[in-house]
Amino acid sequence: MKFSQKILLFGIICLPLSTKTHAAEIKPLQARSAFDFVDSMGVCVFIYDDARHDSIVKPRLAELGIKHLRVGLKKAGDNNRGNGQIQMERLKQLGKEGYKITGLWSCWYSMDDFVKISESLLPDALYQVEGPNEPWNGHENFKWEGKKWPEGLSLYMEDMHSAVRANDKTRNLPILSFSGTTSAYKSIEQWLDYGNEHIYTDNGESLTEKGHLEKLITRCRNTQYPTKPLQFTEAGYSSDPKGFRGTSPEVQASGVPRIYLETFRQGIVRTFIYGFLMKDDAGFSLLQPDGTPKPAFKAVQAMKAILDDGPTKKKTLGSLPLSIESNVSSVHHLLLQKNDGNFYLCLWNDIGGWDPKTKKNRNNADQPVKVSFGTTPAKVVEYRPLTNGTAAVNTREAPGKEVTFNVPDHPLILQITP
Repeated sequence: MKFSQKILLFGIICLPLSTKTHAAEIKPLQARSAFDFVDSMGVCVFIYDDARHDSIVKPRLAELGIKHLRVGLKKAGDNNRGNGQIQMERLKQLGKEGYKITGLWSCWYSMDDFVKISESLLPDALYQVEGPNEPWNGHENFKWEGKKWPEGLSLYMEDMHSAVRANDKTRNLPILSFSGTTSAYKSIEQWLDYGNEHIYTDNGESLTEKGHLEKLITRCRNTQYPTKPLQFTEAGYSSDPKGFRGTSPEVQASGVPRIYLETFRQGIVRTFIYGFLMKDDAGFSLLQPDGTPKPAFKAVQAMKAILDDGPTKKKTLGSLPLSIESNVSSVHHLLLQKNDGNFYLCLWNDIGGWDPKTKKNRNNADQPVKVSFGTTPAKVVEYRPLTNGTAAVNTREAPGKEVTFNVPDHPLILQITP
């Protein structure tokens, strides 16, 4: 009941004890670089050796605009799941076109083999190298120096570190750990530059529901990555209701952009969405098998375009005095700034949209959120990438110091001109 109301009790008109309300305190909110956020966006890509590479993968990658690609490395003569020589030549070409490759190593080749493959992708394509994919997963059949998960992984990372650093051409490549944490041993930080994990949720839950993201970061810190910066080389949602961890195209479309925002907000250096046009996991792909973009593709494409910027020129980014009030704690925010001085306040309700019992979408209502500014902005422009692409849905000139916005379960982006 609102304190401003009069209360009629047993025929007596009673006035409230106080009509004073407590508004959230307006404090300077430090902005982060819009360029850094966009640069944190990655996608897992399968390199085809057939016509799909030129007819689907390359043009759709250009449309999406994301430059960081995670790709498994192969050598000539390895024709398992495609001609290795053709695939690596195509990877080199992608590097020349400005893509930055995170190259995935495995236990199938020797360290000398991988160093030679990595050399061949320099200087244009290879950006960093990653240890084996999900070696805890039985179907990966991981084994190194005769030892399986988890004993063999520390040995692998030590050997990988020695091989990369001993070569003049590869010695400066950043090294990511294998993907996975284990309490079987503690820190292996001396052999890597970045810790690495994969994050998925069941039933379409958001990363912060049930503390999924917080628990995973804590696990990383308590096991082999106590201080190293972290990257997530896989995350995503399946749009196939009947598939593994299946939800719907709508849940995937609202969830994938939130993954990028939420992980960056929590300090993850880079997150790769699984995946683009995946050979065996069509449900998790951003594209249909025929190359048609799913709603998630379009949502990410628009969000990236709205927030895109050149490398940060300022030594110190600005801050914006404001407060954000919501009735639910699941509304999260991230303040970014571009080189032109404009701020971009990203707001999203970080909740899942899937009912696992009915196998249908949940109808998540928008949440009213009051944003109070220290000084009235010159202009506020609203964007909803999922539903409206890069088109503004509303523009407010000198809107005043208090504005209420309806925040959905997908990103609402406010371009704020001070």
